[in-house]
Amino acid sequence: MQRQDPDRVWEQRRSTSARIVTRPTDFFGTSFSRMIDPWGNVWWVYQQGEAPDLDWDAAGAETAPGTTEWADPGLAYIHQTLLDVMPSIGTEPEPEAR
Repeated sequence: MQRQDPDRVWEQRRSTSARIVTRPTDFFGTSFSRMIDPWGNVWWVYQQGEAPDLDWDAAGAETAPGTTEWADPGLAYIHQTLLDVMPSIGTEPEPEAR
């Protein structure tokens, strides 16, 4: 979900029973976050920003083929939070009807 004000969406969902997966994090110029609603749906909430100029040819020059090295702590965090939550998706109990 792309939003003009992802911080507002974030705060609204935090005040409900949404489970926070990834707190708002800078991701190549974009503010990026994830949460799971009470029904087990994963929401990716972000605000598009200006992408930085990157030298993609030099970025992975020191990494051996077939390996992943997360030099950026934000990127490592975003990746790890998804790996951490994947096994639990779909295991949340159904919310009670109001």
